[in-house]
Amino acid sequence: MNKMKNCLCIAFSAFLFLSPHVFGYGRGIFFRLFGAEAKICATVVDDDGKPVEDAEVTATYRLYHTGWGDCVNNVTCLTDAAGRADLAGRCDEFDAWVIAEKDGFYRTCEERSVKSEDNPDGKGIYTKWGKWNPYGVKKTYVLKEIRNPVPMVVFRDIAMSSTEFDKEFGFDLEYGDFVKPYGDGEVADFYVKFEWDEDAQNLVKKMTMTFPNALDGAYICPYYEPSRLKSPYRADEEAQYLKEFVFSKTRKRDPKEGFWRIVSEEQLAKDQGLILRTRTKVDADGTLVSAHYSKIYGQFDIGGYFPELEITNGGITSFFNPVENDTNLECDGKPHPELRKGRRKNVEHGNCEAL
Repeated sequence: MNKMKNCLCIAFSAFLFLSPHVFGYGRGIFFRLFGAEAKICATVVDDDGKPVEDAEVTATYRLYHTGWGDCVNNVTCLTDAAGRADLAGRCDEFDAWVIAEKDGFYRTCEERSVKSEDNPDGKGIYTKWGKWNPYGVKKTYVLKEIRNPVPMVVFRDIAMSSTEFDKEFGFDLEYGDFVKPYGDGEVADFYVKFEWDEDAQNLVKKMTMTFPNALDGAYICPYYEPSRLKSPYRADEEAQYLKEFVFSKTRKRDPKEGFWRIVSEEQLAKDQGLILRTRTKVDADGTLVSAHYSKIYGQFDIGGYFPELEITNGGITSFFNPVENDTNLECDGKPHPELRKGRRKNVEHGNCEAL
């Protein structure tokens, strides 16, 4: 009997030890404590795709989580002449943070969930026999060169709200606020109009952005999300600056549950932003004489409850270049008290803040 009990205990322990990693996803008891073998094969390149040598790359693998925080395993390497660094450690599953940095470049921080570029089926990686599969996840990180950072007027966590619908409100990027009498702003860089359409089955919340001057406008630009400098270095003067953008969220009432489900949304993607040209002036022939350039990160997440609509706090960050005709969008990340206007404070930048 004792022999059978011992065999059952051994078999059960082996099952706990191996099953999640033999048969697929999951954290086994052993590997939750000691971690599975993990490896990221990093390649670091610059803006032009050329390898960056001697860049410091750090992978932080999470071993396990407790009520007091994460227990992690840090691995740091320098890239070789080909820009490569192999970061082998132990990880409880797929939670890893990767930071690449070098003097003269903006830091790049990879998101927490690691996905393999080797798997075209999109399933990413998994653990098997206590090891990542595939072992040696190939990842490429771009370090953007620090070129010519300039002072900019920056507002983070911009929130907009209104109880008045179908009415345009001017927004001043230099003040980070609506223009008077609805805020402290003086010059409308763009207008926003909120709309609310509701019936028994559908609820549509909408915000329309338009521009006051003939050559004002904006264009959607892809941003490199992992880099501290997400945007291009400069606004493109030859781009097509559009006059109107519509952001909306449509909800439909669930007949069984009774609450509203989001069924569609018009929104910027997480790796997109807006580059704006505003305050434009033209000559007698309609040729552009002067303008101000700015950029906006984040999504216009439309929330709120009737009778108030709002762009929820925390979603939008704006960068306004106060120098006329300067297309430079490379913010220096420093506080500039001389640029502050109105009651909203121009936000100081921490080391991890996006520029």
